[in-house]
Amino acid sequence: MPAYYRTPAYAAMAEEFAARTGGSTLVCYQVRRAARERAEWFYTADAEFPFDYYFVQPDFRYVAGRKMPAAPGGRLLLRYRPTHVFTAGWDTPLSLAASTWARWAGVHLGVWVESSPLTSKHDNLLLNAARRRFLRPATFAVVPTDASRAHVDRLAGRHVRSRLLLNPVDLGRLPDQFSEAGARVIFLGDLTRRKGFDVLLQAATVLRVRDIEVHAWGRDIEGLAAVADDVTIHGAAPLPEILPMLRSTDVLVIPSRVDPAPLTYSEALALGLRVVVSETIAYAGHASTTVGAVVSDCSSPAALIGAIEAALTSRRPDPESSREVTPRHFGTTVVDALLGSTQDAG
Repeated sequence: MPAYYRTPAYAAMAEEFAARTGGSTLVCYQVRRAARERAEWFYTADAEFPFDYYFVQPDFRYVAGRKMPAAPGGRLLLRYRPTHVFTAGWDTPLSLAASTWARWAGVHLGVWVESSPLTSKHDNLLLNAARRRFLRPATFAVVPTDASRAHVDRLAGRHVRSRLLLNPVDLGRLPDQFSEAGARVIFLGDLTRRKGFDVLLQAATVLRVRDIEVHAWGRDIEGLAAVADDVTIHGAAPLPEILPMLRSTDVLVIPSRVDPAPLTYSEALALGLRVVVSETIAYAGHASTTVGAVVSDCSSPAALIGAIEAALTSRRPDPESSREVTPRHFGTTVVDALLGSTQDAG
């Protein structure tokens, strides 16, 4: 998840926590999407550095194909001695140090886990032992699906109180507009088979005949753009840069074969775009009860076409769906759980 999305979410969380406690907290995570952003970020409110943000670049080694910390990073926790910790990722120095600190000092630990048995490709004894150690003292977990919730409980060896939350995004809802030309469908993400772009290519041939344009923004990793005769390829670009072009968009498609917690789903709800999602992605359950969202077997071009046409005739997502993915909603919900003022419905 890009730093320009995580930062507002954690800033909202930090401000909410400070307003309700007058104390300090520590929040840490790692950004994995770009080499320039591979860093740990943490927040603390204290007299020396009031409400500031810091980046720490840790060193990593690789174990069983996964990135693992080479240094504990505990000195930051020793310095600030937080009473509450929230951390995303279980393979970073600060995350593992936070877990150790929670066990020793009895602090309240919240964790953000996006993986599940369906998305964890490196499920081995060594990694599971590290994850089990990380989760053991957790007070609660933020998860995207019930499958992830069960995954956390299995690794922790106990029931961990959890909250289902979508990825938070800082985007304003697009105004209601109607295109005078044919309908427009967009795809955002890597142009790969894992993302289902090959199926969209097959569907685009039929959609074009039906006066439905298909546009895609993403990295051409597998050379699929070379055969995209019926899809307009724009290349990779950050979403804020293409917002003006999205104003005439009718449907966003997420036909991924596997996707733990696609950010594009939250972006669609925030912008108020109709969305088609594969039944295999993490948010399919949420989409099945959301206005303007259609869940489909996106492994079939015919099924994908049917889902797009169904979405075109549906209403746009309600404004309430937009509020559900705001940084403020995410931050308030996490602080509620950290402070123990809410109980998990599940």
